[in-house]
Amino acid sequence: MNKKGARHGDVDLIPLNSLPENLKKVEFKKDFVLAEGETTGHKHKLLCEPDMVDVYLDENGRYVLNVKQPTEITHEEHGVRTINPGFYIQDIEEEYDVFEEELNKVQD
Repeated sequence: MNKKGARHGDVDLIPLNSLPENLKKVEFKKDFVLAEGETTGHKHKLLCEPDMVDVYLDENGRYVLNVKQPTEITHEEHGVRTINPGFYIQDIEEEYDVFEEELNKVQD
């Protein structure tokens, strides 16, 4: 297991011991967009080929990754970071709105 996850702006990749069950495989040809900014249109993108990373969707619509070799993630504002091999589940940072008294996903 990876002891360390990866944070890239408002996207967190949380390490897992193994792949969960009931995943749906996501097919892609080159590079993969993990998240796209609702306001800016900026993208958190894995720079990879399909043989480098397996991408799945879990029952809650979150991406689950099997990173097979070091892979870079990019974003227009956060630069480039390398993700080490391992299993990860994607999570988006949340913020609490004290006026509305609700928890919301951070919007980019």
